[in-house]
Amino acid sequence: MPEPRKILFLLGSTIGDSVCLTGAIRVLKQNYPTVTIDVLAPNPFIQELFLYNKDVSQVYLAPGKEALKELSQAYDFAIIFPISATPKLYPYLRTLCVKTILPVYGRGLIVESALDAITALFPECLGKMPEKYYVDPQPQHFQEAEQILRNAGAKLDGKEILIGCHIGYSSLAQGKRGWWQFIRKKYGSRAWLPDKYADLLAQLVGTNPSIRFVLTGTEAEIPIIKRVFKKHARYCYNIAGKSSSLLTLAAIMTYYRCYVGGDTGPMHLAVAMDIPFVALFSERTLTNGKPYPPRAYQRVLVEPKAADIKTDEVFDLVMEMLS
Repeated sequence: MPEPRKILFLLGSTIGDSVCLTGAIRVLKQNYPTVTIDVLAPNPFIQELFLYNKDVSQVYLAPGKEALKELSQAYDFAIIFPISATPKLYPYLRTLCVKTILPVYGRGLIVESALDAITALFPECLGKMPEKYYVDPQPQHFQEAEQILRNAGAKLDGKEILIGCHIGYSSLAQGKRGWWQFIRKKYGSRAWLPDKYADLLAQLVGTNPSIRFVLTGTEAEIPIIKRVFKKHARYCYNIAGKSSSLLTLAAIMTYYRCYVGGDTGPMHLAVAMDIPFVALFSERTLTNGKPYPPRAYQRVLVEPKAADIKTDEVFDLVMEMLS
């Protein structure tokens, strides 16, 4: 089979999968520097993530069916990634002439699944892994990051200790009565519970009153965040919903001394930005989603159910990161 010259990656809407894909694309470009790599993103958030990626030539926002048909004819192959989050429009590609590859999860890390698909076309990538993930905030993102933090009350004087926290319950309990019980019952197996984040903050500020949580999330998460941290609001900078830019969020992370969170998109951004963190996993989500590559200052706690991770364990690791 002749070597493909133009590849189109069609992305899902999950942040973490897209961040992990940047590593696989770098491996492809390093081994096949003449191949043209373009990306089709399902929304502006994912689109921006690749706009400044030096390995990608063009970044498109998902068009309608007719535009997709015309666009796809310019490519030798389309790789749909991840298959678990494929937008409804993408299966339409199967009806077109362009050949498609659907990665299959199961071998291990998300980046390994992406490389499996790539290796089917580019055998020189076999057995190779990226040095890291590649997320590239620009000067305007760092300017916006500073403004968001200052508007929230952060002094940025070096005296406060900023710890990033993303509880990761976007839109899960909106409109539900007894949302706390709903979260505990349905999501305790794969995510740390909100009240444990509040307990962690109480322990940390009891040890060092200069500690502040920087709380991130979507607008949908704001009511949950406010309720969870109500008793300790004076130790929090709540910037949930303040930016629609993933690159600005990545820039905000450079102000953190440490980050705490579960298997969410922001955790993978923290990996890409190479900052210390404590990641909280269930055994179910660890196989595909654990941080890569392993680093001594990026620690992982795992239990069969993430809700069973003890607050004291997280506290000890955060204090280790701060020391």
